[in-house]
Amino acid sequence: MHRFGEAVVSGPITDQIRFRVGGNYTDAPGGFDKNLIGAPQGGLIALGANGSSHYLEAQLEGNFDQVDAWVMVSSAEYTTNRPNGDVTGTYPNDFEVNGSFEPNSFYGLCGLPGVATTAAGAGCAGGPAIVPGSVVTAPVTANQFPGNNPGNLNPRRFIEAFNTTQDFTDNVAVAANVTFHAPVVDLVYTGGYQKFAYDLSKATNLSDAGVLSYQLAGPAGAGDLTINPTPSYTVFGEHDKSFSHELNIVSTGSSRFQYVAGLYWFHEDYDQPTDIGVNPNQPQMYNPQYFNVTIPGVFSLGSGGCGPAAGGGLVNLCPAPANNIPGWLVTNTSGTYSDYAAFGQLGYEINNEWRVSGAVRYTQDQKRAEQSFRFTQFAVPGVFGLPLGALFGPGAFGAATPNIDVTSLIAGAIPDPLKPGAGMGAITSNPATGFYQVPLDATWSAVTGEADVDWTPDPSTLVYFRYSHGYKSGGFNTLGPISANEQTKSEFVDAYELGAKKMLGRSVTLNGALFYYNYSNDQVPLTVDQSGVLESTIYNMPLVRNIGAEIEGAWRPVPRLELGLNYAFLKATIANAGNCVEDTVDPQAQLPHANTSGCAQVPGSGVVVQNIRGQTVPQAPRNTVSLNAIYTLDFAPGALSLAGSALWKDVAYGSVFNRDYNKSPSYATLNLRAIWAGANGHYNVIAYCNNVTNTLSRDSVIGQLQSGGTPGTPAITTSQVSLNPPRIFGLELQYRIR
Repeated sequence: MHRFGEAVVSGPITDQIRFRVGGNYTDAPGGFDKNLIGAPQGGLIALGANGSSHYLEAQLEGNFDQVDAWVMVSSAEYTTNRPNGDVTGTYPNDFEVNGSFEPNSFYGLCGLPGVATTAAGAGCAGGPAIVPGSVVTAPVTANQFPGNNPGNLNPRRFIEAFNTTQDFTDNVAVAANVTFHAPVVDLVYTGGYQKFAYDLSKATNLSDAGVLSYQLAGPAGAGDLTINPTPSYTVFGEHDKSFSHELNIVSTGSSRFQYVAGLYWFHEDYDQPTDIGVNPNQPQMYNPQYFNVTIPGVFSLGSGGCGPAAGGGLVNLCPAPANNIPGWLVTNTSGTYSDYAAFGQLGYEINNEWRVSGAVRYTQDQKRAEQSFRFTQFAVPGVFGLPLGALFGPGAFGAATPNIDVTSLIAGAIPDPLKPGAGMGAITSNPATGFYQVPLDATWSAVTGEADVDWTPDPSTLVYFRYSHGYKSGGFNTLGPISANEQTKSEFVDAYELGAKKMLGRSVTLNGALFYYNYSNDQVPLTVDQSGVLESTIYNMPLVRNIGAEIEGAWRPVPRLELGLNYAFLKATIANAGNCVEDTVDPQAQLPHANTSGCAQVPGSGVVVQNIRGQTVPQAPRNTVSLNAIYTLDFAPGALSLAGSALWKDVAYGSVFNRDYNKSPSYATLNLRAIWAGANGHYNVIAYCNNVTNTLSRDSVIGQLQSGGTPGTPAITTSQVSLNPPRIFGLELQYRIR
């Protein structure tokens, strides 16, 4: 059930001042997707969620001789149960899920009757022993479904012991526009201010087995270790304040020359805490420990303030600062962003048929921040090639198994300074908190512009050609540990477009355009081979080309019938990828359609990188077609309009790796709507049905590596699927009081 209400009041205050006040409220307690052990997910609120939202707005507008003024104050907030996307594929019973630094909930299934285990019946092959009878589960467990996944039977079914929530609060926005009309120019000021807090809590990786806890057998006298694998989630927050000012001078005279010139300033302060692998039910996560491993006369390796192993032993542990947030990766970036620009545009009307214009803009972007992070690992085999699990894992420490702080290992592996011009200062540590931090400071700038030629041979025809050179500033890769490739370069695009608009009589309108876009240094998240080192980063793709065409047509064959057709063709491909890159879902390039042409295995990594030249960029379907029709019947008490729209969307991929686990198949949907409009104009009644055929279609699909992907071990993958809404019926009433 989806309930929506909206009210708006507007009118004059005086002859010169007018107002408008309005708001809406949405409530959607249900959901499209069924949680087999908890609350449903999915809906029509922000980001495809269910929950509630509201929006409030107040406007004032005035006209005073030479001055026009407008101001708006608004607030939009929501609290929702955010869907994480549906999953297809197999979840293995591995002790450590790929990319994690804590035990996996699916491993607990190995202690249940009927699940394949070792000969001893306690723990899957290759993993530690599970204490018989120690597994505690929810009413439904993943092993009851093919591939440990109910999504393999129905993509809208899943298991989660808790639900992701997202809150958008403390949101206030102010916008203003003031125009002073001088004799031949207008002076225009536009400004704005906004603040908000966004908190995404308990965002899962959709790998809940329905196992609440299990115990791993410890050595004699050490006790058994209780593993509480759920919840394990990600928390992301963004707390933001920003303002902008723009001042324009706009020509208004009758000259063939017209111009616009202006200045722009934007400033933002932000704070982005991100916590991964948060496990509040695992007490060890709150109290990490440093370690030291000593082999006398050979080497000594430690993670913190521990001295040599006591009594000449091999290992030594000592307390690290408490972890207030029980996650294996806790990071935060606080910073400022300032954007300054000066621009101008000049247009000239050559005659009644030809008009030319050009614009130029200088932009400077400055970003300053401090990134801090802390990294721990608990009870898993190892990290960074070190067998910490054997030294400090359940087999050695049992119930006293520590959560090891390995932050210094990450910081120590990063060159300091990283590289000239990287925009990073020295990496330092805070012994009181256990965090490492680094200052970030860089400036990007560019001159951009555009040129346009318009030809209007008659009032019903427009032919145009437009060229533009655009720019997007670089930034920092801060949603994770510090990277040796922390800074990204600016992205540029050269765009060419040739188009025409034509009216044929009074019943047909045709619009068409051809375009060609060249992106240089396109910013794409990837894992790349940088001189033999694999780095996860926002990678600057050297060259991406978009070639396409768009056609829009509208036809009114009879007075009451309107028909529309839209077609878009897009070929968006990688023309030059620069380096070979790692497909993190298939790191050994073992799965079908891997392309290793011209690439070599990265020495010492066990990874086979791939060539992605010619691949389609993410979310770029080759063909898209939509049809629209509306027929209106007039009656004495009102008018009835019957409308329908159909959409067909071609295959698309969620990654630059065009593989089956990233593939969204083509699909078609049909929406129908009936609108009754009262003759007095006071009310409308709207009935609709979206996705009439209840098509199960995918908006995006992104593959995930769950297990394997190492030499001699095949990759086991899943696909995270974002489904479009199912069939929806609705009824809406609109009423106007005048």
